[in-house]
Amino acid sequence: MKSTIRHFVFVYISVCLSLCANARNMRVQVQSNKMISTVSFTAVGCSYIVYSGKKKILTVKQNESVKIRSVEDFINLSSSRKKYGRFTKLKFAGKNNNASFLLKVTDTASEGISYYDHLQITAKEQSLRFINVIDLEKYVEGTVAAEGGNNAAAEFYKVQSIICRTYALGHLKRHADEGFNLCDQVHCQAYNGIWMNNRTLNDAVIATKNKIIVDSILEIIIAAYHSNCGGQTAAAEDVWSKPLPYLQSVQDPFCCNGLHAVWEQKISLTDWLDYLKKKNLLSAFTDVAIICDTTFCCFPVKRKALFSLANSALAMRTIRDDWKFKSAYFTINQVGDTLIFNGRGYGHGVGLCQEGVMQMAKLGYSFEDIINFYYRNVSIVDADLFSFLNLGFK
Repeated sequence: MKSTIRHFVFVYISVCLSLCANARNMRVQVQSNKMISTVSFTAVGCSYIVYSGKKKILTVKQNESVKIRSVEDFINLSSSRKKYGRFTKLKFAGKNNNASFLLKVTDTASEGISYYDHLQITAKEQSLRFINVIDLEKYVEGTVAAEGGNNAAAEFYKVQSIICRTYALGHLKRHADEGFNLCDQVHCQAYNGIWMNNRTLNDAVIATKNKIIVDSILEIIIAAYHSNCGGQTAAAEDVWSKPLPYLQSVQDPFCCNGLHAVWEQKISLTDWLDYLKKKNLLSAFTDVAIICDTTFCCFPVKRKALFSLANSALAMRTIRDDWKFKSAYFTINQVGDTLIFNGRGYGHGVGLCQEGVMQMAKLGYSFEDIINFYYRNVSIVDADLFSFLNLGFK
């Protein structure tokens, strides 16, 4: 009797996990940084059925194209043979798992961008909006390609696959009010559709399928990452004002020779003084000699969260944003009427350092070792089981 019950529970869980896996599609707004009024849609991997609501409009056969044009808040759909009318929303549904399509902006030299799975289109103010409805693992493949490039080691791609998947499932509601999950820009994660055919990358996504990172209380972590930390990652509270136990500052010797390890920017003394005045850090009575506090003349043992002057302070992140610095980790030295900002790293500095990961992968560290180096007290778990147990997709 007990063995029968165990068998039933096993089968029930297996079926539920299978349903979870099959149902997990992402809704990603693509070409979100462009104002596009006219495109051609070409069915590549298979035929597509075009719907307006539940009504079937036509079938676009493999290698055939249709033209889509916005007219005010409507969509005009046509082919070389026929005009199909005006619609408020269209859905292009691929007929099988090989579905892929090409979107090409007309009247441009662009070759277009290819995407997997399905597409939804709406129009607003003479511009088209595109939502790629795509299987999670195919989306991960696209983000890893966009974020990781084409020549990295297998373990790097495995790490990037896990954190991209974790980030996606942890931010499903980021654009919920707009009708999709994520956009294709760095505001969410860079995603350029079917970007390349890289066997090492593809194998890494498959090898880590469904793996995500959770913290000590089994919540999906904020899988923050950046290009280069400059030798020390930043704690979450020093950048975002919210402490997270797994996003602590880590000494990172692996990225120090990376492409984005150091930078330099020069600013005139006059411009810097004007800036400090606008930020209320400098008054007519402030001694100009202290604007280059000696604590900023050499790199500190620990990253600084604040730029302090007299009794006032300014977040380092704010300075970075205002001056478009590559990072908020820098020193200041005065040479005549010029201030030289010598910086380290590229990005916000929180979480995983991509160039550090690349070096660790080359040195033979496993993806588990790398993840546990940058994120503290975390576990790598199966997303299907996590979802089934209802432990917290947000």
